[in-house]
Amino acid sequence: MWEHWDSWTEDKGFMDPSMNSFNHFGMGSIGRWIYQYVAGIDTDDQIVGFKRIKIQPNPGNGVSFVKSSYKSINGFIENSWQTIGNQFTTIPVNTMASVDLTFAKSGKVHEVGSGTYTFKVTMD
Repeated sequence: MWEHWDSWTEDKGFMDPSMNSFNHFGMGSIGRWIYQYVAGIDTDDQIVGFKRIKIQPNPGNGVSFVKSSYKSINGFIENSWQTIGNQFTTIPVNTMASVDLTFAKSGKVHEVGSGTYTFKVTMD
């Protein structure tokens, strides 16, 4: 994303260089990484429009607690986890989710619908 929607056009080339920044995507990509890999909230590539989502937290690597939410078109998706304690997950109305807890030996994949869920697994 640039400062201008038309930072470059075929007729005029680049706009005022003091207003052109090609780095904004970098900030967006780190946000996606945090949601997807740290918090574990992701879209389902097969079913678009947040009708089906994936919850797949990745505990460890020095992170012991995450609490996250994302406002989707269907409502808030919430996911939090702790390495000590429970994982709380909220799936919005008209949405299905695959909750993948296979990072732990005792974990499995749960297919769930709208609602709030608590999951507990033993860390390996």
